[in-house]
Amino acid sequence: MGNSQNREIRSLIVSGDEKFAVGYYKEALILFHQAVEKIADIEPKSKCINQNLADLYRRIAYTYFNSQKYKIANEFCSKSYQCATLINDKLRMAYCIDIYGHLEKVWDQYEEALHDYQLGLKYKIDTVTDDDSTIVHSYNNIASIYYAMGKYHEALIMMNQCLKLQLKLTGEDNLQVATLHYNIGDIYEGIKKYDVALFMFEKALKIQTTLLGGNDNHVAETYRKIAMVLSLQHKDSDAITAYQQSLDIHLKTLGEDNLTVASTYKNLAKLYHVQKKYDDAILLFYKALKIQTEILGANHNYTTDIYCSIGCIYQAKLQFKNALRYHQKSLNILLQTPDENRSEIAKSYQKLAATCHSLGRFDEALGAYTEALKITIAKFGEDHVYVAALYSKIGKVYYSMKNYKDALDVHQKALKIRTHHHGEYDKQVTKSRNEIARIYAMLDNEHNQALIVLKKSLQLQLNCYGKNNSNVASTYIDLAYIYIADKDYENAVAMCKEALGISLKLPMDENNQYVAECYYNLGSIYALRSQFQESINMYQKCIKARKEVEDEGSNIVAMTYSEIATVYRLQHLYDDAIKMYQTSLEIYLQLTPFNHEIGYIYNCLGYCYESICNYADALSMYKKSLHIYQEVDGTDSAAAAEVYGSLAYTYRLQGKYDEAISSYDKSIKIRMDRKSLHEDQIKTYLSLINQTDMQELSSDKALMCDKLSRVLAEQVEETDTAITTKKILPDIEVDNCNRGECQDLNS
Repeated sequence: MGNSQNREIRSLIVSGDEKFAVGYYKEALILFHQAVEKIADIEPKSKCINQNLADLYRRIAYTYFNSQKYKIANEFCSKSYQCATLINDKLRMAYCIDIYGHLEKVWDQYEEALHDYQLGLKYKIDTVTDDDSTIVHSYNNIASIYYAMGKYHEALIMMNQCLKLQLKLTGEDNLQVATLHYNIGDIYEGIKKYDVALFMFEKALKIQTTLLGGNDNHVAETYRKIAMVLSLQHKDSDAITAYQQSLDIHLKTLGEDNLTVASTYKNLAKLYHVQKKYDDAILLFYKALKIQTEILGANHNYTTDIYCSIGCIYQAKLQFKNALRYHQKSLNILLQTPDENRSEIAKSYQKLAATCHSLGRFDEALGAYTEALKITIAKFGEDHVYVAALYSKIGKVYYSMKNYKDALDVHQKALKIRTHHHGEYDKQVTKSRNEIARIYAMLDNEHNQALIVLKKSLQLQLNCYGKNNSNVASTYIDLAYIYIADKDYENAVAMCKEALGISLKLPMDENNQYVAECYYNLGSIYALRSQFQESINMYQKCIKARKEVEDEGSNIVAMTYSEIATVYRLQHLYDDAIKMYQTSLEIYLQLTPFNHEIGYIYNCLGYCYESICNYADALSMYKKSLHIYQEVDGTDSAAAAEVYGSLAYTYRLQGKYDEAISSYDKSIKIRMDRKSLHEDQIKTYLSLINQTDMQELSSDKALMCDKLSRVLAEQVEETDTAITTKKILPDIEVDNCNRGECQDLNS
């Protein structure tokens, strides 16, 4: 090989190494391939050339590996191994065997990876001395596999051997020592000894900043690990600071278009999700998504996690149509490789099902939950807690459909599995019993059975936990629901007060949910009993309890303001009602522009303005309500028909009879299509639109309005009307961010 050619090849390799070091893998590959082409042109193939080719092929394999292109990485690793075998270079063969181990680790083939790492160690021991740095790498590889297999004790033994040997070789102030501190911290993180993990990461960081300065990728990566541990300790603000430090360094050293930067954006977004800073979270998820799709392609499995996370945020914001779109994108990508992603596909189906449930698309929700159930049973068997969790979710859909027979059947299946695994006193068992009680409460002549089930559940809990327990408080609340359904308000109040007394004694992180729910239900009961001031007092206490946990911007608080407004409205205190509805509306609009509750509040505001003869604002509110319902449910929903009736009445009060007649006509036609009018109402309407009748009434449009309004006087009650005031705090199908994952199969 000529000196000039040798220098050119060397220059390409050095440049490729520099690009590789900062994560510019495409550019590194171009340079390495150019070097290979130049070496390949040289004849004859000497030992030196085979060594160079082995090293270059190995570099290319590592670059493809870091780009998640594992098949191609495997191909070039094999080429490197062949070159090393031709010259019987055991050390280079060992390096290739290490790459095989890395690939097997990625593919979850841990036993095979462990075998290869141990074989690589044997080849190295045959070639170098016991205290060579390559031996340290093998110990580290073996420790990582033990860690992946959950053998943390063995992993720590191997890692401490690494550290001892490395300290002997280099002393404390060495980057390899920093790496080993980092890896030991990783193991302690895995066994949830977070304080020890942080201590090790901070030791690594100190060495790295001393040797490399503050703007190095290794420093950035250690900040990122510190942030992860802080997040696991629920120190979210500190975690965000550490992630930001990592991000600032990576943006300087790697630039925006890098997978590591995308990963940090994603982790920051998840923390913002936890803090309910939804818009900030979505912005960062979009940044991460843009980077990943440009580097890996739009349909890479890595993008599914981001699509799912964005879907979860839209679910939390009550923007269910947007949530559905992103959950469907995530599922579609996973379904392209079904054999590799069975568990993830099951979780994705559950996300999709929960969103369909929230949208009232119950058949689609059942279909998605059924797919998840098939996968889960195939993997875990029928008698597994994950299966029970899915039965419970399916039961809730049937309950929403008022199909109480099937709801009861699947909840009983869930109860049987949970009781078998957890015994009588488990929280999940209590949940199943309480769900069954709620179903009995909806069945004629079964309210006593509901009370029997709940009282049995309560007695078991009292025997197991004593009185001051969150499970006991929850069951008292469920008993209150049954008594409310029976209009037994005295007992309902007694149950809520029992639950409240317990909840106030619970730790702060447990009690606010139950305290707020108790106050809310007491407010609802007092409103039903026309004890309006007591009702308002309870609702205000509910809001205060939510604010104490920094939840004043949630849909529950918005709903409570709406209930206070309704209490004022029932007393004809319309100015006070308007103020409370507007406060509720401001909170809802920060969460989502389109939601049933927003449509309901606009409708109530319309009624209030109409009642104080402010017809212009009344019409404006009704039109906004109509727009919301049409966006959420379509143009032919029961809610839309109701709002058309309200618009017609307001136009009529203004003497705008043409507009009133048009609105009445739209309302009636929707109700006819939905079969929510009696036959005599339909006959009356058809006679009114008969040509003779129209001519007769054309001179007296007020009379026409009067007759049309009578058609609507008695309509069949519909199950999906969105213009009724809720009186019990509802179960809301919203995914809460679960620190790193959206939801577990058993959530």
